[in-house]
Amino acid sequence: MTTLHRSSPARGPYQRHDKRYRDPVLHLNLGGRRCDTEDWSLGGFRASGFWSAAAVGQFFDGALLDEDDRVLGTFVAQLVTPGHRSAPARFRFHRLSNAAFDLLQSYVLRPQ
Repeated sequence: MTTLHRSSPARGPYQRHDKRYRDPVLHLNLGGRRCDTEDWSLGGFRASGFWSAAAVGQFFDGALLDEDDRVLGTFVAQLVTPGHRSAPARFRFHRLSNAAFDLLQSYVLRPQ
C-alpha cells in the first residue's frame, strides 16, 4: 500500500497539488456505495453524485472498478468536504494499493 504525504497545504479552495483529470472517469466503490469521479488526481478526487453526512476527516475504504464492477485496486480516502446535492464530496487519497497507484499512474502517463 502506498501512503501519500503532502509537503505543504493548498493556499486556497481551488489550488491543487496535482493536475486534475476528467478522462477517464473512474468508477468507484466508496464506503459501499457505487459512484463515479467528476475529476481526480494522484492526490484525490471529487465523487459525482456522492454526498455524505460524515464528519470531515473521516476515512472511507474504496475500490477502483472496471466496467463490470470488478475491483482493479483498493484505497483509503479521507473526506475533505462532505458535498451536497449540487456539489460533489471531495476526498484526499490516504493510501493506495500498488495496483490502484499503478493504474492511476498509467492514466497520467498515457499520451494525450
